[in-house]
Amino acid sequence: SVDIWLSRKGTEWDTVYEYSRKKLLPRVEVDNNFKTGNGNCVRIITEVESDKITVSPSVPDMPVIVHSADEILIPQKQSAVFYVEIPLVLRFKIQSNPDIFLHDIPSEQLSKTWYGDISGGILSYSLNTVFLTEVPEKIPPSSAVSRIVVSNKSKYPFSFTRIAVYVQNFNIYEGSNKMLWTDNSDISYLNNDELKILIEKKPAEAEKIVYQNPNYIQNKNLISKGLTVMLQSVTGV
Repeated sequence: SVDIWLSRKGTEWDTVYEYSRKKLLPRVEVDNNFKTGNGNCVRIITEVESDKITVSPSVPDMPVIVHSADEILIPQKQSAVFYVEIPLVLRFKIQSNPDIFLHDIPSEQLSKTWYGDISGGILSYSLNTVFLTEVPEKIPPSSAVSRIVVSNKSKYPFSFTRIAVYVQNFNIYEGSNKMLWTDNSDISYLNNDELKILIEKKPAEAEKIVYQNPNYIQNKNLISKGLTVMLQSVTGV
């Protein structure tokens, strides 16, 4: 979880945040008299003087890497459905001008990693989560469930121990039990070590949208037609 302190001085906001290992709701406090501690400190300077801000969930700004302790193998012409927990990001905006967002703070500490080889890899976040084959009964309050369908459409078995999920393109939805969901991912393993990634909008559990991702407009091809990439950009192999 994360504890966040905010302080306003005119058009400047000072932000301090610290992480802990506890799976609790993020705590946000506004205190113009707090003193900077040992946490992460950020000064945000705008042209707008406002003492009211909003906090809403958003998604990480880079792909996340999901690891498996064991090798996962999918035979030819078979598929598997996985569920993973995605830690959300807290987005702070000025209430009177929501087009200005002050800061994005991950709800848990994320470690950056270079995924793939030197020339063809991608900068990503490494997640402390697992591949589940059933919908989790309970998740941390600052996370969302992401459904990933992995299909092997080749003539050979497909094995992996980790997968990159392109969450920076996802929306966030709320289900009937207040659990949060992201869009679904459909990953197909093709011949010639190629993978086709397709984002399937709005999972069946979704009742209302709580975060509309602006990247939807920028990535229409990824959403409607899919994106064909080399194997190493998704599995790191």
